[in-house]
Amino acid sequence: MPLTMGRRRLLQLLALAPLALTRVAGAGPSPADPAQALLAVLPDPQAAAELGAAYLAAHPHEADGARLRQAIETSGAAHLPRDAPASAAALRDWLARLIRAEYAAGEGVLVGDWLLSPSEARLYAIAAVLEAG
Repeated sequence: MPLTMGRRRLLQLLALAPLALTRVAGAGPSPADPAQALLAVLPDPQAAAELGAAYLAAHPHEADGARLRQAIETSGAAHLPRDAPASAAALRDWLARLIRAEYAAGEGVLVGDWLLSPSEARLYAIAAVLEAG
């Protein structure tokens, strides 16, 4: 299934990815419904879920929100010198540095026609899991 998303839409989603991860990872206030909190911060929740579903089609063993979050945190521990921060601003910086570190290490995953860092792909997979909920 080809993904029908332009580069601009993908960049918009990536810009909001750290905020979405903040909600899923539990940093900051705990929403009553984490799925709705995640989807609410994305400009196009369906596009995020499509990217995530495409990733999960190739990696069905990761189709669990907690497992995906743990994989992102584990990658962060391997690439970055400190634990994931608790504040939204610090988490935004942490995730941006993690994504850059994954690219610098030559880590990437094809999702449709996009080459994403593993953590980017997993973040969108979290959106897909939560949307399928």
